[in-house]
Amino acid sequence: MTRARNSDSARGRKGDFVLTKETSIGEQLHLQFRSEFFNLLNRANFGASVTRLFADAAGARNPTVGRITTSSAPRQVQFGLRLAFRTADAIR
Repeated sequence: MTRARNSDSARGRKGDFVLTKETSIGEQLHLQFRSEFFNLLNRANFGASVTRLFADAAGARNPTVGRITTSSAPRQVQFGLRLAFRTADAIR
């Protein structure tokens, strides 16, 4: 099945964004703060529409044909903190 340009599709732009900050604590100790934003703009990313006209082999019509029944998750934020020990060989 071919779809027209700009028609509904399951592919959406989510707008994910990652921000990191790394700080050295001494010579071998490093602290990294990480914040991840999923669906930053909080846009609705709809799923594909239902395309089956008939629900079963008996010929019963599908009442949800042509309707979009799913969407992706709303905006989510995740934070992380990492403490890394680096040896003198890894710094070179």
